[in-house]
Amino acid sequence: MNDERDRAPDDLIGVSVERAASIVGVSVQKLAAWERIGLVEPSVRTQVRARHIRIYGLSELVELRIVDELIRRGQPVRLVRRIVEAHRSSTIPHPLRELRWATDAGMVYVGFEDGSWVGGRHPRQGVLTEVIDLEEIRSSTRDAAHRRMGTPGAVEKRRGVLGRKPVFEGTRTPVDVVTAYYRRGFSDAEILEAFPHLSADDLDTARSAVEA
Repeated sequence: MNDERDRAPDDLIGVSVERAASIVGVSVQKLAAWERIGLVEPSVRTQVRARHIRIYGLSELVELRIVDELIRRGQPVRLVRRIVEAHRSSTIPHPLRELRWATDAGMVYVGFEDGSWVGGRHPRQGVLTEVIDLEEIRSSTRDAAHRRMGTPGAVEKRRGVLGRKPVFEGTRTPVDVVTAYYRRGFSDAEILEAFPHLSADDLDTARSAVEA
């Protein structure tokens, strides 16, 4: 069993565009489209012979997950770009726990957990503020980027991780959390949307635990 010490530091995380697309749950073509319109660009872009190489770090992966979440909520690209730029340019110490935004009279306002708003401007009182849980996004993205190949479906206990509760190998996701989803009637697709770093084999393991 691996210890947390086996995991690379967050600033050393770097994944290919194919792996990034898998982590986010979209196609490689979709990532390329987001790059073309200036939403999120890879941290490394180079060419080796005829092959174009794009590498995404943890920060870019988190931004990609934010973009995907915002688009799923039906937000226009203009607003999505504004929110991502605010997250990227924030001087507030990272990692942030949540990201807040609101629209008011055609303007986009982005605020942070300490009560400040980008540019110092606040939306009017009574304007609906929406929130993205960045802590969950960052944690699940980190797990997916760190996860070792060849271990889907395996379960382990690691010192210092959730009180040594059984987790899916290479992640911090407890098996009993996923089994609880099954007991509440959630489908495989709904569970994978909540935990995009898990695999079909992981779901088989959790389903078997429920049926045992």
